[in-house]
Amino acid sequence: MMGQAQNVGAIFAATRELLNSAEFVYATIELGCGNPGANRKALNRGKQPHGAELRDGIIHWQWERGDVEGHEIVESNLFWNIRLPLSSMTRDWGAITFYREFGGDELLLDINYLINLVQQELTTAAERVFTLELKPEVMTLSGERKINALTAKA
Repeated sequence: MMGQAQNVGAIFAATRELLNSAEFVYATIELGCGNPGANRKALNRGKQPHGAELRDGIIHWQWERGDVEGHEIVESNLFWNIRLPLSSMTRDWGAITFYREFGGDELLLDINYLINLVQQELTTAAERVFTLELKPEVMTLSGERKINALTAKA
């Protein structure tokens, strides 16, 4: 499902599906391309943003399991977290943070699965979604202006 994500809503839906079967109690994702306008367009294009919101030009999304609210988890010393950057060769697209309670059952999830597969799939999906918003605008120039523009780049 993550492999076909074409908008942020699809990214969050796939992440929710993953988290429902995982051993974490809370997770957050911050997504962005460094351009607040493009981030807003990406969020609005994702017809169902699944509770995501734009704060300070960055898309923020959270997922909770159970009856403990996210802010209580983040502010508590009873939970540990792992934060994975969503970075590709071209740029940093954001991060995902997973939270789990100390003293619970053993973690059965292979951490390599998170670090390798989940992180890579999320990064690739974010890159695919934001690349649509960052496509360079095609400019139509007269012959002389085009030559000047090409010369300026050289």
